[in-house]
Amino acid sequence: DMGTSSVRPDLISFSATMAACQAGQEWPRTLALFRELERCSLQADAVAFNAVLGAADDMEGEALFQLARRAYPRLLAKGHGFLDLHDLSAGAAKFAVRWWLDHVGYWSGSHPPGLEIVTGRGSTRKAWSTSDLKGSVEALLDQLGVPWANLPNPGRIRLLPRAAEKFPRGSTWHDQEEMTRTTTARGRPPPPQRAK
Repeated sequence: DMGTSSVRPDLISFSATMAACQAGQEWPRTLALFRELERCSLQADAVAFNAVLGAADDMEGEALFQLARRAYPRLLAKGHGFLDLHDLSAGAAKFAVRWWLDHVGYWSGSHPPGLEIVTGRGSTRKAWSTSDLKGSVEALLDQLGVPWANLPNPGRIRLLPRAAEKFPRGSTWHDQEEMTRTTTARGRPPPPQRAK
């Protein structure tokens, strides 16, 4: 335990320990370490945020992602129509995609055409990483009912135009997720699947 030893914890030791706890599915410990990092007045980096966002529930994760955006400078580097997830874990990407869909006006229908998510092909994935970022994003889009297609570049996903407005204008992913859950629970069909 770093707190009882003479070793002063730094960002690297916190991030490495949090990543190990998250990989070992020790979610409460990951969150506790993140809170301790803040108490030590250390500023979380992408590694720390990737670990804690993988352990956070939806409400806590959404708030943490607002703080984490500064740790991911490439998110919107290609413009607002492109979400670049290269630096994110699958857990962090879930919150980034949800935030971005709201940010670009996807749910309200006011978004620009040709929205793309850049996941990368996995060729630069760290050797210790066990997540399938692209597969996780595809599953999330399916869960949210967002139609999508693969592009010739295997590291990109294009969002397709939605059919008739399924959700009221101005609804957020929270609203959309609740409406989908309620509709599916009543025996109606689940959200549309991706285009092949």
